[in-house]
Amino acid sequence: RLNFPSDKTFYIGFDHHPAKDGDTSFPSNGLEICDPSSPSTTALLYRFFTHAGFPISPAVAECLLVGLMADTGKLSNSLTSSDALETAASLFRQGANYHGVVESMQMKTSRRAFDAQMQARKKIMFDEASGLGFLSFSRSDLESWGDTSLEDILPLFGLIQNIREVRMAAAYYEREDGTWCGSLRSSPKKGVNVRKIAIRFGGGGHDYAAGFVSNEPAEEIFKKLARVLME
Repeated sequence: RLNFPSDKTFYIGFDHHPAKDGDTSFPSNGLEICDPSSPSTTALLYRFFTHAGFPISPAVAECLLVGLMADTGKLSNSLTSSDALETAASLFRQGANYHGVVESMQMKTSRRAFDAQMQARKKIMFDEASGLGFLSFSRSDLESWGDTSLEDILPLFGLIQNIREVRMAAAYYEREDGTWCGSLRSSPKKGVNVRKIAIRFGGGGHDYAAGFVSNEPAEEIFKKLARVLME
């Protein structure tokens, strides 16, 4: 049973990503609930709501389902566990519009985005020895490809993951604040623990979906990832 002080604000934080060592960003007057084995933060939140006896309306159930579907690739990637499937079924029973959520998450590509993806394909690099597939692009690249958005180009990342010879897919792109984000993906079948690799670059995440932040040139990151993947 949780007893919270009534005379001041008390924070509860939920996450399925463990905090980095030395991270002091969470308020001291709060409780952190973290479970890296949870398929998504919303699945963890759903378990808390159920345990605490909070009512879950169809609208809340649908919001929780959206988060679960997003983290598990619509119940298809390596985070899809029995917990994920059971949570999705429970939210469906509690009024979440499962088919509506799936429909809203379907890929809809404009002609402009398609043309930009065709240009972005020229930026993809492969290291055959390590099995690395690597896509990188900057903000200026997005502008030169017809002023497209990050969301227009990232679907290419999914295509790289599905190449048979690629053991690990990496996307390295410049964000609006000028920092560069590296996203790493693999799968149980391909057997690369990308969380361990991301940690070596100052990041973290899950065994088959992780990331990091850097300001190194894309060419250097490509070479370093290939070397680490060969170890």
